[in-house]
Amino acid sequence: MKYIDLHTHSVYSDGTDTPGELVRKAKEAGLCAVALTDHDSFAGLGEFRVSGGKYGVETVDGIEISTQMGEVEAHVLGYCLDFQNPLMDAFLASQEESRREKNAKTLLRLRELGFDITESDFSDSKGTITRGSIAGVMHKKGYIGVRQEAFDKYLGEGRPAFIDRVRIEAGDAVMLILGCGGIPVLAHPYLYAIDDDTLAAEVKRLATLGLRGIEALYPEGHTAGREALCRFLAERYGLLITGGSDYHGDNKTVALGYAFDGGRIPYEILRRIKQTC
Repeated sequence: MKYIDLHTHSVYSDGTDTPGELVRKAKEAGLCAVALTDHDSFAGLGEFRVSGGKYGVETVDGIEISTQMGEVEAHVLGYCLDFQNPLMDAFLASQEESRREKNAKTLLRLRELGFDITESDFSDSKGTITRGSIAGVMHKKGYIGVRQEAFDKYLGEGRPAFIDRVRIEAGDAVMLILGCGGIPVLAHPYLYAIDDDTLAAEVKRLATLGLRGIEALYPEGHTAGREALCRFLAERYGLLITGGSDYHGDNKTVALGYAFDGGRIPYEILRRIKQTC
């Protein structure tokens, strides 16, 4: 059996591995294919592709877009996109500016709370700076014991250093990815603070707009019932099943190539995606 991972992050968003290191680790983990899905960035794809050839691992270009889905933040993955599409270029430029403004406000709020963190602490960052990146710096400086503590105490919604920003609506993200020739997939549906009925309604709505897949195989927030629901919704609306670890290197305690309870993600999933590209 051949295995894959279709949801990973590098230093070009909030991971700790370079794209080359990511591919090498995928090879060491026994994976035959891996996707790079950095947040709102394609900057790592060049190195990623070259490394795939070097290590004999099939590489899949991807992206993860932060969106608003009803009352919650939700993420939409995109695969097989035309990354030079001017629509995507314009969107990513607007996202970068929005994040820059949000990050400046977040760091100011943290300094007001007594944390010595400035923009210079991210001078080595190669791509998008996210809350995960900020949590990583807080951990590195010894302000928190574990990375999650930063979200629980300071950066999470409702916490004192939380700064929200305007996000594209999930349906608009689906149509943007479609407009760039890609396959839009609802990421980690188990993580959203919504009940099953609301999730089902949102999947139905997004499917009418062109959603093509749902990430049913995932390590966090998983229950057998939730996976069964996602598989049911996929069958009902003709969606692809996808899966990934959401690997962030040292910034997240998940193993590359694994979903829930040690389960692995079969290559057959990628084969079906490629048939629709």
